[in-house]
Amino acid sequence: MLIRVNSWTKKIFLMKHIVNISSLLLVVVSIACSKEPEEPDIPIMTMTVEIRHDLPTPIYIIMYGVGSATIDWGDGSIDTIELVNSNTPGDIFRHDYAGFITYTVRISGKYITYLCCVSYYITSIDVSKNPALTELLCYESGQLTNLVVRGATGLKRLGCFSNRQLANLDVGGNPELTVLNCSNNQLTSLDVSKNPLLTSLACAGNKLTNLDISKNFALRSLDYSFNPITPPDISKDTELTTLNCAGTQLTSLDVSKHIALTGLNCFNNQLTSLDVSKNTALVKLACNHNSLTSLNVSRNIVLKELECPENQLTNLYIGRNTALTLLHCVRNQLTNLDVSGATALTELICMGNLLTNLDVSKNIALISLRCDDNRF
Repeated sequence: MLIRVNSWTKKIFLMKHIVNISSLLLVVVSIACSKEPEEPDIPIMTMTVEIRHDLPTPIYIIMYGVGSATIDWGDGSIDTIELVNSNTPGDIFRHDYAGFITYTVRISGKYITYLCCVSYYITSIDVSKNPALTELLCYESGQLTNLVVRGATGLKRLGCFSNRQLANLDVGGNPELTVLNCSNNQLTSLDVSKNPLLTSLACAGNKLTNLDISKNFALRSLDYSFNPITPPDISKDTELTTLNCAGTQLTSLDVSKHIALTGLNCFNNQLTSLDVSKNTALVKLACNHNSLTSLNVSRNIVLKELECPENQLTNLYIGRNTALTLLHCVRNQLTNLDVSGATALTELICMGNLLTNLDVSKNIALISLRCDDNRF
Protein backbone atom coordinates (compact mmCIF):
# COMPACT_ATOMS: atom_id res chain seq x y z
CA MET A 1 0.00 0.00 0.00
CA LEU A 2 1.41 3.40 -0.95
CA ILE A 3 0.58 6.67 0.79
CA ARG A 4 1.63 9.83 -1.06
CA VAL A 5 3.12 12.64 1.04
CA ASN A 6 5.03 15.86 0.36
CA SER A 7 8.27 15.92 2.38
CA TRP A 8 10.30 13.74 4.69
CA THR A 9 9.09 15.71 7.69
CA LYS A 10 5.47 15.37 6.66
CA LYS A 11 6.05 11.71 5.99
CA ILE A 12 7.08 11.02 9.56
CA PHE A 13 4.24 13.17 10.86
CA LEU A 14 1.73 11.38 8.63
CA MET A 15 3.13 8.00 9.49
CA LYS A 16 2.76 8.67 13.21
CA HIS A 17 -0.82 9.84 12.77
CA ILE A 18 -2.22 7.28 10.37
CA VAL A 19 -1.09 4.62 12.74
CA ASN A 20 -1.68 4.41 16.46
CA ILE A 21 1.91 3.81 17.52
CA SER A 22 0.84 2.00 20.66
CA SER A 23 -0.93 -0.69 18.66
CA LEU A 24 0.62 -0.55 15.22
CA LEU A 25 4.36 -0.47 14.72
CA LEU A 26 6.24 1.80 12.48
CA VAL A 27 9.36 0.52 10.96
CA VAL A 28 11.66 1.74 8.39
CA VAL A 29 14.64 0.06 6.96
CA SER A 30 17.23 0.28 4.29
CA ILE A 31 19.59 -1.48 2.08
CA ALA A 32 19.97 -5.17 1.34
CA CYS A 33 22.22 -6.29 -1.37
CA SER A 34 22.64 -8.47 -4.39
CA LYS A 35 25.27 -8.65 -7.07
CA GLU A 36 24.63 -7.88 -10.70
CA PRO A 37 26.94 -9.07 -13.47
CA GLU A 38 29.88 -6.71 -14.00
CA GLU A 39 28.45 -4.27 -11.42
CA PRO A 40 29.99 -3.28 -8.08
CA ASP A 41 28.48 -4.71 -4.91
CA ILE A 42 25.11 -3.27 -3.97
CA PRO A 43 24.96 -2.18 -0.33
CA ILE A 44 22.81 -4.18 2.05
CA MET A 45 20.90 -3.07 5.11
CA THR A 46 19.23 -5.60 7.34
CA MET A 47 16.71 -5.39 10.13
CA THR A 48 15.38 -8.10 12.41
CA VAL A 49 11.77 -7.89 13.51
CA GLU A 50 10.57 -10.23 16.23
CA ILE A 51 6.77 -10.35 16.49
CA ARG A 52 5.62 -11.43 19.94
CA HIS A 53 1.86 -11.57 19.56
CA ASP A 54 -0.60 -13.27 17.23
CA LEU A 55 -2.12 -10.12 15.74
CA PRO A 56 -1.29 -8.92 12.21
CA THR A 57 1.56 -6.44 12.48
CA PRO A 58 2.14 -3.77 9.82
CA ILE A 59 5.65 -2.55 8.99
CA TYR A 60 6.18 0.90 7.46
CA ILE A 61 9.26 1.91 5.48
CA ILE A 62 10.48 5.30 4.27
CA MET A 63 13.57 5.65 2.10
CA TYR A 64 15.11 8.28 -0.12
CA GLY A 65 17.86 8.04 -2.68
CA VAL A 66 18.55 7.61 -6.36
CA GLY A 67 17.62 4.72 -8.64
CA SER A 68 15.79 1.62 -7.52
CA ALA A 69 15.78 -0.48 -4.37
CA THR A 70 14.50 -3.95 -3.54
CA ILE A 71 12.88 -4.92 -0.26
CA ASP A 72 12.99 -8.58 0.72
CA TRP A 73 10.50 -8.70 3.58
CA GLY A 74 11.82 -12.03 4.84
CA ASP A 75 8.57 -13.94 4.37
CA GLY A 76 8.84 -14.63 0.64
CA SER A 77 7.52 -11.23 -0.43
CA ILE A 78 9.78 -8.95 -2.48
CA ASP A 79 9.01 -5.39 -3.62
CA THR A 80 10.91 -3.15 -6.02
CA ILE A 81 10.88 0.57 -5.27
CA GLU A 82 11.84 3.54 -7.41
CA LEU A 83 13.59 5.93 -5.04
CA VAL A 84 13.08 9.69 -4.89
CA ASN A 85 15.24 12.36 -3.27
CA SER A 86 14.30 14.11 -0.05
CA ASN A 87 12.92 17.16 -1.86
CA THR A 88 10.47 15.11 -3.91
CA PRO A 89 7.10 13.67 -2.83
CA GLY A 90 7.61 10.01 -1.98
CA ASP A 91 5.84 7.01 -0.52
CA ILE A 92 5.37 5.12 2.71
CA PHE A 93 5.59 1.37 2.14
CA ARG A 94 3.58 -1.03 4.28
CA HIS A 95 3.90 -4.76 4.76
CA ASP A 96 1.88 -6.95 7.14
CA TYR A 97 3.40 -9.79 9.14
CA ALA A 98 1.87 -12.68 11.03
CA GLY A 99 2.66 -13.13 14.73
CA PHE A 100 5.13 -15.12 16.86
CA ILE A 101 7.80 -15.22 14.13
CA THR A 102 11.18 -13.53 13.65
CA TYR A 103 11.76 -11.96 10.24
CA THR A 104 14.94 -10.61 8.65
CA VAL A 105 14.28 -7.73 6.27
CA ARG A 106 16.90 -7.06 3.58
CA ILE A 107 16.90 -3.96 1.43
CA SER A 108 19.28 -3.48 -1.48
CA GLY A 109 20.01 -0.39 -3.52
CA LYS A 110 23.12 1.45 -4.66
CA TYR A 111 22.17 4.94 -3.55
CA ILE A 112 19.84 4.77 -0.57
CA THR A 113 20.65 7.90 1.41
CA TYR A 114 17.81 8.08 3.96
CA LEU A 115 16.20 5.44 6.15
CA CYS A 116 13.58 5.79 8.90
CA CYS A 117 12.33 2.92 11.06
CA VAL A 118 10.00 2.98 14.04
CA SER A 119 8.66 -0.25 15.54
CA TYR A 120 8.38 -1.68 19.01
CA TYR A 121 9.49 -5.08 17.74
CA ILE A 122 12.76 -4.24 15.96
CA THR A 123 15.59 -6.14 17.66
CA SER A 124 18.53 -5.23 15.43
CA ILE A 125 19.50 -2.88 12.60
CA ASP A 126 22.68 -3.10 10.53
CA VAL A 127 23.47 -0.33 8.04
CA SER A 128 27.22 -0.85 8.09
CA LYS A 129 27.44 -1.87 4.44
CA ASN A 130 25.89 1.30 3.04
CA PRO A 131 28.42 4.15 2.75
CA ALA A 132 25.85 6.21 0.80
CA LEU A 133 23.53 6.52 3.80
CA THR A 134 23.47 10.07 5.18
CA GLU A 135 20.53 9.90 7.61
CA LEU A 136 19.10 7.17 9.84
CA LEU A 137 16.12 7.42 12.18
CA CYS A 138 15.30 4.41 14.38
CA TYR A 139 13.42 5.35 17.51
CA GLU A 140 10.77 4.19 20.00
CA SER A 141 11.59 0.49 19.85
CA GLY A 142 11.16 -1.57 22.98
CA GLN A 143 13.30 -4.42 21.66
CA LEU A 144 16.26 -2.83 19.84
CA THR A 145 19.49 -4.10 21.38
CA ASN A 146 21.84 -4.06 18.38
CA LEU A 147 22.50 -1.05 16.15
CA VAL A 148 25.46 -1.25 13.76
CA VAL A 149 26.39 1.97 11.96
CA ARG A 150 30.19 1.81 11.95
CA GLY A 151 30.63 1.13 8.22
CA ALA A 152 28.18 3.83 7.13
CA THR A 153 30.99 6.30 6.55
CA GLY A 154 28.76 8.92 4.91
CA LEU A 155 26.31 9.10 7.83
CA LYS A 156 25.65 12.71 8.84
CA ARG A 157 22.53 12.50 11.02
CA LEU A 158 21.60 9.71 13.43
CA GLY A 159 18.47 9.66 15.55
CA CYS A 160 18.25 6.54 17.72
CA PHE A 161 16.41 7.95 20.73
CA SER A 162 13.85 6.32 23.04
CA ASN A 163 14.86 2.72 22.46
CA ARG A 164 14.30 1.09 25.83
CA GLN A 165 16.98 -1.60 25.64
CA LEU A 166 19.77 -0.04 23.57
CA ALA A 167 22.85 -0.19 25.81
CA ASN A 168 25.70 0.20 23.30
CA LEU A 169 26.38 2.62 20.45
CA ASP A 170 29.55 2.81 18.37
CA VAL A 171 29.86 5.91 16.18
CA GLY A 172 33.64 5.71 15.87
CA GLY A 173 33.38 4.83 12.18
CA ASN A 174 31.16 7.79 11.25
CA PRO A 175 33.56 10.72 10.72
CA GLU A 176 30.95 12.80 8.84
CA LEU A 177 28.42 12.74 11.68
CA THR A 178 27.05 16.21 12.47
CA VAL A 179 23.83 15.45 14.40
CA LEU A 180 23.45 12.70 17.00
CA ASN A 181 20.39 12.17 19.16
CA CYS A 182 20.71 9.06 21.32
CA SER A 183 18.64 10.27 24.27
CA ASN A 184 16.51 8.03 26.47
CA ASN A 185 18.33 4.77 26.02
CA GLN A 186 20.40 2.62 28.38
CA LEU A 187 23.86 3.82 27.32
CA THR A 188 26.58 3.64 29.96
CA SER A 189 29.30 5.10 27.72
CA LEU A 190 29.51 7.22 24.58
CA ASP A 191 32.67 7.96 22.60
CA VAL A 192 32.34 10.91 20.21
CA SER A 193 36.07 11.61 19.90
CA LYS A 194 36.07 10.42 16.26
CA ASN A 195 33.24 12.79 15.29
CA PRO A 196 34.98 16.18 14.88
CA LEU A 197 32.14 17.63 12.75
CA LEU A 198 29.47 17.09 15.39
CA THR A 199 27.34 20.21 15.81
CA SER A 200 24.42 18.79 17.80
CA LEU A 201 24.66 16.13 20.51
CA ALA A 202 21.72 14.97 22.61
CA CYS A 203 22.40 12.07 24.98
CA ALA A 204 19.93 12.87 27.76
CA GLY A 205 18.27 10.23 29.89
CA ASN A 206 20.92 7.53 29.73
CA LYS A 207 23.29 6.07 32.33
CA LEU A 208 26.38 8.01 31.34
CA THR A 209 28.90 8.78 34.08
CA ASN A 210 31.25 10.83 31.89
CA LEU A 211 31.32 12.50 28.49
CA ASP A 212 34.45 13.71 26.70
CA ILE A 213 33.71 16.45 24.17
CA SER A 214 37.26 17.82 24.00
CA LYS A 215 37.53 16.91 20.28
CA ASN A 216 34.12 18.30 19.30
CA PHE A 217 35.01 21.93 18.58
CA ALA A 218 32.04 22.41 16.22
CA LEU A 219 29.37 21.78 18.89
CA ARG A 220 26.50 24.26 18.87
CA SER A 221 23.88 22.27 20.80
CA LEU A 222 24.55 19.99 23.78
CA ASP A 223 22.06 18.08 25.93
CA TYR A 224 23.45 15.69 28.54
CA SER A 225 20.63 16.14 31.03
CA PHE A 226 19.39 13.49 33.44
CA ASN A 227 22.51 11.34 33.51
CA PRO A 228 24.51 10.36 36.65
CA ILE A 229 27.39 12.22 35.04
CA THR A 230 30.49 14.16 35.94
CA PRO A 231 29.85 17.42 34.05
CA PRO A 232 31.88 17.59 30.82
CA ASP A 233 34.31 20.45 30.27
CA ILE A 234 32.51 22.95 28.03
CA SER A 235 35.05 25.76 28.43
CA LYS A 236 36.35 25.31 24.87
CA ASP A 237 32.91 24.97 23.29
CA THR A 238 32.42 28.72 23.22
CA GLU A 239 30.10 28.63 20.19
CA LEU A 240 27.35 26.75 22.02
CA THR A 241 23.91 28.21 21.40
CA THR A 242 21.88 25.74 23.49
CA LEU A 243 22.89 23.88 26.64
CA ASN A 244 20.76 21.45 28.63
CA CYS A 245 22.40 20.12 31.79
CA ALA A 246 19.28 19.57 33.89
CA GLY A 247 19.12 16.85 36.52
CA THR A 248 22.87 16.19 36.78
CA GLN A 249 23.49 17.25 40.40
CA LEU A 250 25.47 20.33 39.36
CA THR A 251 26.76 22.50 42.20
CA SER A 252 28.33 25.13 39.91
CA LEU A 253 28.00 26.21 36.29
CA ASP A 254 30.26 28.64 34.41
CA VAL A 255 28.78 29.93 31.14
CA SER A 256 30.67 33.22 31.10
CA LYS A 257 32.49 32.31 27.87
CA HIS A 258 29.36 31.28 26.02
CA ILE A 259 28.18 34.63 24.74
CA ALA A 260 26.30 33.00 21.82
CA LEU A 261 24.06 31.04 24.20
CA THR A 262 20.35 31.49 23.42
CA GLY A 263 18.91 28.63 25.47
CA LEU A 264 20.01 27.39 28.91
CA ASN A 265 18.26 24.63 30.86
CA CYS A 266 19.94 23.93 34.20
CA PHE A 267 16.93 23.00 36.33
CA ASN A 268 16.84 20.20 38.90
CA ASN A 269 20.37 20.74 40.17
CA GLN A 270 22.05 22.05 43.33
CA LEU A 271 23.15 25.49 42.12
CA THR A 272 23.45 28.23 44.72
CA SER A 273 24.49 30.90 42.21
CA LEU A 274 24.16 31.48 38.47
CA ASP A 275 25.83 34.28 36.53
CA VAL A 276 24.24 34.95 33.13
CA SER A 277 25.41 38.54 32.80
CA LYS A 278 27.67 37.69 29.82
CA ASN A 279 24.93 35.76 28.03
CA THR A 280 23.29 38.75 26.39
CA ALA A 281 21.84 36.63 23.55
CA LEU A 282 19.86 34.47 25.97
CA VAL A 283 16.25 33.94 24.88
CA LYS A 284 15.16 31.15 27.22
CA LEU A 285 16.40 30.39 30.75
CA ALA A 286 15.11 27.55 32.93
CA CYS A 287 16.86 27.33 36.30
CA ASN A 288 14.02 26.03 38.46
CA HIS A 289 14.50 23.56 41.34
CA ASN A 290 17.88 24.81 42.51
CA SER A 291 19.00 26.74 45.60
CA LEU A 292 19.49 30.17 44.04
CA THR A 293 19.23 33.12 46.43
CA SER A 294 19.63 35.75 43.72
CA LEU A 295 19.25 36.00 39.97
CA ASN A 296 20.26 39.01 37.87
CA VAL A 297 18.78 39.06 34.37
CA SER A 298 19.04 42.83 33.83
CA ARG A 299 21.53 42.39 30.98
CA ASN A 300 19.50 39.70 29.24
CA ILE A 301 17.35 42.19 27.39
CA VAL A 302 16.24 39.76 24.62
CA LEU A 303 15.08 37.16 27.15
CA LYS A 304 11.58 35.88 26.30
CA GLU A 305 11.05 33.04 28.77
CA LEU A 306 12.25 32.84 32.38
CA GLU A 307 11.45 29.86 34.59
CA CYS A 308 12.91 30.03 38.10
CA PRO A 309 10.41 28.27 40.44
CA GLU A 310 11.48 26.32 43.52
CA ASN A 311 14.51 28.41 44.47
CA GLN A 312 15.22 30.75 47.40
CA LEU A 313 14.90 34.07 45.61
CA THR A 314 13.82 37.03 47.73
CA ASN A 315 13.91 39.71 45.03
CA LEU A 316 13.48 39.59 41.25
CA TYR A 317 13.85 42.60 38.98
CA ILE A 318 12.87 42.31 35.32
CA GLY A 319 12.44 46.01 34.62
CA ARG A 320 14.73 45.91 31.57
CA ASN A 321 13.37 42.70 30.07
CA THR A 322 10.99 44.28 27.59
CA ALA A 323 10.91 41.15 25.39
CA LEU A 324 9.87 38.84 28.23
CA THR A 325 6.58 37.03 27.53
CA LEU A 326 6.65 34.27 30.18
CA LEU A 327 7.69 34.43 33.84
CA HIS A 328 7.33 31.49 36.25
CA CYS A 329 8.72 32.17 39.72
CA VAL A 330 6.51 29.91 41.85
CA ARG A 331 7.46 28.93 45.39
CA ASN A 332 10.42 31.17 46.10
CA GLN A 333 10.68 33.65 48.99
CA LEU A 334 9.95 36.74 46.96
CA THR A 335 8.98 39.85 48.92
CA ASN A 336 9.42 42.10 45.90
CA LEU A 337 8.61 41.47 42.24
CA ASP A 338 8.96 44.34 39.79
CA VAL A 339 7.44 43.51 36.39
CA SER A 340 6.79 47.10 35.32
CA GLY A 341 9.28 46.98 32.45
CA ALA A 342 8.09 43.66 31.06
CA THR A 343 5.53 45.22 28.75
CA ALA A 344 5.35 42.14 26.48
CA LEU A 345 4.52 39.80 29.38
CA THR A 346 1.59 37.49 28.57
CA GLU A 347 1.93 34.87 31.33
CA LEU A 348 2.90 35.49 34.96
CA ILE A 349 2.82 32.76 37.60
CA CYS A 350 4.17 33.87 40.98
CA MET A 351 2.09 31.96 43.51
CA GLY A 352 3.58 30.60 46.73
CA ASN A 353 5.78 33.59 47.61
CA LEU A 354 5.79 36.32 50.32
CA LEU A 355 4.49 39.17 48.17
CA THR A 356 2.34 41.81 49.85
CA ASN A 357 1.64 43.71 46.63
CA LEU A 358 1.95 43.23 42.88
CA ASP A 359 1.58 45.96 40.28
CA VAL A 360 0.67 44.70 36.79
CA SER A 361 -0.91 47.94 35.58
CA LYS A 362 1.72 48.37 32.87
CA ASN A 363 1.56 44.78 31.65
CA ILE A 364 -1.16 45.43 29.10
CA ALA A 365 -0.37 42.23 27.13
CA LEU A 366 -0.97 40.00 30.17
CA ILE A 367 -3.32 37.09 29.46
CA SER A 368 -2.65 34.64 32.30
CA LEU A 369 -1.96 35.55 35.94
CA ARG A 370 -1.56 33.21 38.93
CA CYS A 371 -0.56 34.95 42.13
CA ASP A 372 -2.43 33.03 44.87
CA ASP A 373 -0.81 31.88 48.11
CA ASN A 374 1.00 35.14 48.81
CA ARG A 375 0.49 37.77 51.55
CA PHE A 376 -1.58 40.35 49.75
